[in-house]
Amino acid sequence: MIDMRKKHLRLLRQADYKLFEWILDELDLEFKPTPRPIERVERKQSMRKLTDQYCEKVRDDKLAELRAQFEAKQIPFLEEKLAKLEWIKENESKYKLPESVTDDDIENTRKRLEELKMKREEKETKIESSN
Repeated sequence: MIDMRKKHLRLLRQADYKLFEWILDELDLEFKPTPRPIERVERKQSMRKLTDQYCEKVRDDKLAELRAQFEAKQIPFLEEKLAKLEWIKENESKYKLPESVTDDDIENTRKRLEELKMKREEKETKIESSN
């Protein structure tokens, strides 16, 4: 019966902690969660953990490097995109073709470019002020 009570208290603790505390107060119980089982230290298992940690670190480093490369290319890309959108819009109106590029597209690209430049400047000023 005590084991069942511990089991139900453990489940209640996970589901509704306030109710769990209230029941402990009302019944004047003391709940001690069972300790985790002690794991044996084995060379093979430790090597696997270390290998997993190393692989995660390498992956995270590569992703961070790739993110930095892409962020560095964002502003030149948007500037080129803006120029091409304006060129397309100009040629479509010049040759009286149906519009595929709207003023909203150009304005959205311009806003995005300005936002990125502002964020970049803010980052640089934060870095300079911290140094």
